[in-house]
Amino acid sequence: MKILIVSQGPDGGGVHKSLTALLARLADMENVEADVLLWRKPPSIPDEIVYTRNITPLEGLHGVKSFANCSSIGDFLRYALFRALRPAGMETLCFHKPSKSYDIAIAYSQMGYSPHYVIDKVKAAKKILFFHHGSYDYSGYRRRLDAAYFKRFDRIATMSRANAEMLSTHFPGISNKISIVGNFINVDNILKLGQEKIAENASDTPVLTTVARLSPEKGIAKALDAALILKKKGYHFRWTFIGDGPSRNDCEAFISANGLDNECRIAGFKANPYAYIAASDIYVQPSEVESYSLTIREAALFRKTIVATSIPAIEEARDEINGLITTAPTPESLADTLAGLLDNIEDVREGRYSASYSSEPNIKSERQVKDLLGI
Repeated sequence: MKILIVSQGPDGGGVHKSLTALLARLADMENVEADVLLWRKPPSIPDEIVYTRNITPLEGLHGVKSFANCSSIGDFLRYALFRALRPAGMETLCFHKPSKSYDIAIAYSQMGYSPHYVIDKVKAAKKILFFHHGSYDYSGYRRRLDAAYFKRFDRIATMSRANAEMLSTHFPGISNKISIVGNFINVDNILKLGQEKIAENASDTPVLTTVARLSPEKGIAKALDAALILKKKGYHFRWTFIGDGPSRNDCEAFISANGLDNECRIAGFKANPYAYIAASDIYVQPSEVESYSLTIREAALFRKTIVATSIPAIEEARDEINGLITTAPTPESLADTLAGLLDNIEDVREGRYSASYSSEPNIKSERQVKDLLGI
């Protein structure tokens, strides 16, 4: 079976972690060959994909996105056409086609060039879109364009019931193509990385950790408001936020302006966030929107006490995670829940409130791969 997977590239987020876990599964499968096309490879973020005998990178198909990449008159003309077509969402027409055909082609995100490229440029018997986001916020031309492309896929894979219902509401014409696959977790690799030692807690101060993109939908502002409430009530804690994003400057300014420098730290992107999760007492996910919440499932691998906001995708996680603590999506409710745990921090450390999987996650992941591929 020949598979092409097209994705945005490493960004420290859940999509690329999911892709890395999927490819690790495919590498162990017999009679599977997968080509991987990534649109970007930022030098500051490592690409964790392990390329093997049957997992290979596909290079040189999209060198028209930057003027600096042009090395011939043909490249310059293609770049000019790319710029002209971009406002209409048709820029992938300028990209080179793969030299081979595939049994399955997967656009591993609904964002960026991936869906258009798979539809317009790839020859494959089956084309799949993997929709990763928990909301859909576009209207007008972009919405009409997405509707036109989405309906051309043979299947649209989603990660949760909430994700599928949201997508069906926005695009009722494709409801019959939507299936729930879940997300992929590389269990062995995560547990291995979690063994790395970090100097995160030199004292006995309770440690809280959040891993998320620093953007409004991830609820970091709400978490900082909750931290301020806890500080004013006299609680001692250390809350580390792993991640980067457009809200980082605002978050750091809030911490400084409210004297939270001893309680809260924006650590930025970390190639290995699992060491921080493993070293924490409480893992907190304050999201406003999630399609699946990969990070709470990763935290459950370490049997951490997990506090998350009560939104549909996170409540759905109760199907596979025991002991998940949810709270109303307000700073006051989050602070109250955390205060109760901080008041009983020894019970937390002894595992009284620990989350755990209700079934073996590795077996579940194997089934998910087959569900995604339809085999």
